[in-house]
Parts: sequence; C-alpha cells; structure tokens
Amino acid sequence: MIGLIRKNIVVRMFLLILITFLLLFVCQMVILNNNIDTFFMRSYKADMTAELKRTAGSFVTVAQSEDGVSTEYNHEASMEYVRRNELPLIIIDSQSKLIDNEIFNAYSILKVKNLRNEELYFIADFLSEYVDNPIDSISRTDILRIKGRRIGKSNYYQLTELRVSSKSYQDASIKDVRGMAEYITQFVYMDEFISPDISGEVILKKQLLFENLRPILISSSSPYTLLHNLEDSAIEDKFGNNYSILSYSTSDVLFITLLPVTRNNLFLGYLANYYVYLYAVFFIVIIVISYFFSRSLSAPLVHLSQVAERMAQLDFDVHANVNTPDQLGKLSDSLNVLSDNLQSSMFKLKKANAELERRANEEKESANRMKILLEDMAHEFKTPLGIISGFTEIVEYGLLEKNREYYFAIIKDEINKLSELVNDTIDLSKLSSGYFAFDYANIDIAQFISEYLCRTDYDIKRNGFTVNTSLDHAIVCIDKKRITQVFDNLMSNIFKYTQGNKRIYISSNMSAPGEVTIRIKNPGVINDSDVTKVFDRYHIGAMGSDYRVQSSGIGLEIVKRILTLHNSNYGVDLKDGQVCFYFTLYSELKLAKLQ
Repeated sequence: MIGLIRKNIVVRMFLLILITFLLLFVCQMVILNNNIDTFFMRSYKADMTAELKRTAGSFVTVAQSEDGVSTEYNHEASMEYVRRNELPLIIIDSQSKLIDNEIFNAYSILKVKNLRNEELYFIADFLSEYVDNPIDSISRTDILRIKGRRIGKSNYYQLTELRVSSKSYQDASIKDVRGMAEYITQFVYMDEFISPDISGEVILKKQLLFENLRPILISSSSPYTLLHNLEDSAIEDKFGNNYSILSYSTSDVLFITLLPVTRNNLFLGYLANYYVYLYAVFFIVIIVISYFFSRSLSAPLVHLSQVAERMAQLDFDVHANVNTPDQLGKLSDSLNVLSDNLQSSMFKLKKANAELERRANEEKESANRMKILLEDMAHEFKTPLGIISGFTEIVEYGLLEKNREYYFAIIKDEINKLSELVNDTIDLSKLSSGYFAFDYANIDIAQFISEYLCRTDYDIKRNGFTVNTSLDHAIVCIDKKRITQVFDNLMSNIFKYTQGNKRIYISSNMSAPGEVTIRIKNPGVINDSDVTKVFDRYHIGAMGSDYRVQSSGIGLEIVKRILTLHNSNYGVDLKDGQVCFYFTLYSELKLAKLQ
C-alpha cells in the first residue's frame, strides 16, 4: 500500500486533498460545536432586536396639529409584543419617565388616598413576607403612615415603610442611594389592595425585569448609563434561567425587555442528530469530490509523464495535449518544443552518423584502392620499366641489332605509357577523394563532339577506324575538359579491344527535356556477365588478359567517376554484336535540380 502511494501521483493527490478537506471539515465541526450557543444567541438577539424595532415603529406616532407637534403612543402595539413573545416590556422616555404602566400588573398594588384625596399607588409585595400581613387588618377608616420612592415619575411608588397603628413594616431591599428619585412620607387612607392579574412565567419575567430596572426607574440620573451597565451582565431568576437586558431607543423613547439566554437542550439535541447525518453525507461528498478533483489535477501530470517516458524511449511522434493557461499548459508546450527539437537533432545526428559511416567506408575503400593501386602499379610498371631497362643496356653496351633510333623510339613509347599510367592514377585518386574541382560551362554537345573528332582524326585513322555520327544540337552543362577525358578513355578502350570491323557509331539525341543521351557503338564481344563490371577497375573480362600490358585498367574507372559527378545515367548495352557505351548529360537547370 505504501509503495502504491509513493509511486502513484493520483493516489497521493487524492489523499492530500481528502486529508485537507477532512481537516477543514473537522475544524468546522469543532468550531461549530463550541460556538453554537454564541451563533444561536447572535441570531436570536438580532431577530428580537428587529422585532423590538418594529414594535417601536408602531408604538410612537408623531402628529401635527394647530398647537404644534404632538407625540401619541399606541399601547396596543406594546401589548401585542408582550403577548406574542411572552416577554415583559418597559417603555420610558429619556428622563426615565414611565410611558406604559403595564409592568405593574405583575405586582400587588396598595391603592391609597392622601388627605388631599389624591390617589397614590404603592408596590407592596414585600408585605406578603410578613407572617402578620397588615392588609387583612386594615380598614378604610384607619390612618396609615406611608413612605415610598416614586417610580418613573408616575403616580406609582415603591413602598419602603408602612406604619399601622404603632407597628412598622419596612422593605429591607430598598437602600437609600445618591440620586434617588422623589421620596414621600404621607398619612393616607387605604382605598384598595390590588392583586396581580397575571400568573405563571410572565409575572416572574415582569418582576425580574422590574427588579433589575428599579435603580433606573427610581433614579434621577440618565437611564442610558445605568442601562449600558445592565446590558453587559447576565440576569438569573430563582429557577436558574438566564436572561440579558435588550433595549432599543428612538429619538426620545427607550424600549427595554428581557432576552432569554437559556440553552435549549432539546433544540440542540435535534441539531446534534441532524449534524450526525449531515456530517456523514458531507464525508461521502468530500471523498467523491476529492477523487474527481485529484483526478482532474493529476490527469495532465500523468499524461505529461507518459509523453516524457515515450520521449525517453526516443519516440518523438507523440505530443502532449494539455491545453490549459497555467504552468501545466506551458510545460506541455515546452515538452512539445523539446520533442520537436530532439527529433530534429536525432535526424541530423542519424544523417551525420550515416555520413560518417559513408566516409568511413569510403576511407576504407580508399585504403583498399590504394593497396590495389600500389600492387597493380607495381605490376603495370614492371613491363615498361623492364623494356626500358633492357633496351637501355643494349644501347649502353653496344649490342645493337638495329639502329639506335629504333631502340630510342621503343624507350620513348614505354616512357609515354608510364606517364599516361601515372596521370590516370593521379586523376582517379583526385576523383575518388572528392577534391576534384569541376569547371562547368554550357556548350552545344553536337559542336563539342564534332570538334573532338576533328582533333582526334589522326589517331582514329592511325588505328584503322572510321567514325559515323548522328548528332542533335542541344545545350548541356558540363566540364568540357573532363567530358573530353571520358571520350578519350572510351575511344582508347575501343582502339585497344576492337578486332575485325573497325567502325564506330557516335550519336547524340534529346531523350527528355533538358537531357541528352550520348551513344558510342562499335562491333565487339562482351560476355553478359561482364556487362555490369565493365566500369570496374582492372576488369578486362572477355577482352582477355593479353591486352593488360597495353592498359592500366583504370580508364573506365575514371569515366565512371567523371560521369557520376555529372549525375549521369551511364552503362553498356550488348545487342546484335554491337557494344554500346551510353551516358546522359543535362542542361544547367536540370543538373541543378539533380544536384
């Protein structure tokens, strides 16, 4: 398994992407599980703030009248908020004055009248804490002494002390602090004791909100500073439920309510179960996405790897096909350029190797030719040198049977043969080495042949030959000196080996556009097996070795080399007792194409 991972980039990329996704997924799970309460409360607080804002918009109405601008309050809007959310709501202005008295429905209210017959309302819940609750024993004619703190600049007061007859009842939870609102002490008559008209959690929430806002409501200070401190602290009721203060203010009205922060375990349980299934689905989706994503990323790399492997095997016909605008696309293009360059270099290298091999073979052949040349030159030089040496001794020692001119003529003839042999050998060596310079020129082939026959007419007749011609005029591009050498060697070959009918036929005709074929025919005999070997060096064949003395055996080899360098098509035909040497010559344009 480890070996597969190390060798397969697809598997490595799949595991890398999968692990990355899983790490992100696990981090998300941990963060979500640890902060789900925070996320939930932020969303819940935002929703409740929006709800409170809508209630504020419905509660405050600004009206224009003849007396000026007046503000009207829609108490039904605040009641609707309380009913819909089951949360208490206290509404005050910027001076901590209560605008809505609905909060007092959660308390026992002692309604009294003072000596001026003014109605006053006192929150008297603390009286129920006494065993001897005085309310039951008070009659309407009893004079009571009462003390309290005014709440929210309304006609509601927080009862701090009630004196009935000689007994005093005090609320120990109210402490005098600096900045408290109006404090009253009056003699009153009890008018009515009003019990709360609500019950259950609502009354507890109202009491909780009021108890925490009481410092604001009975204070003469600005409510905003005290409210800010309250909003940063948690509130807990006697059942352990947690709340926070939520407020919203308009230009001159402040809305204050409770925001439950109790964790809903049932909801979170459902959410946890939901996440179990959600995480399982996400895990499967991550595996599938990781697989295809890794395939999409690694496929170009695998393709490029295969192309590079083929290139390493010297297969340059394959090309990379990654057409993307990124680094992989650039790498693909670079591989293709590299492949083309390597293919071109390999072609040049093969061509150079072939050329080197050809040259090595030529060098080898040249060495063989030199060896043969030296052997045959030694053989060919023996006879004329022997004749020259013998005749020189005859002249030197006076053993003359004929006059001296006879012997000198023979010696001169043998020296000429040696000179011819040496010149032929030098020419062949130059032609074989490739360093032989040609001087091409455009000439009329018919005129060239006619002029040649005029120059050699004496030798032709001296050897007992006659020549018939059939010449077409055509311009060919040749080295005049070397083609003359071709005619010299061919005519010399005919002079040496033709017996009997000594008639030569020379023709030139246009065999194709820009191409002239030269034919030289004479009666003669050559075996069919020797036709293809006529131009080989030292081959004499059916002509017999008797003529070897008169020939170096390299004349037709020189013809072969010259015609090859003229890109000529040459050969020998044997038909009806006639031996025909033929070769082609070309115009300048066609010769350039052939070269």
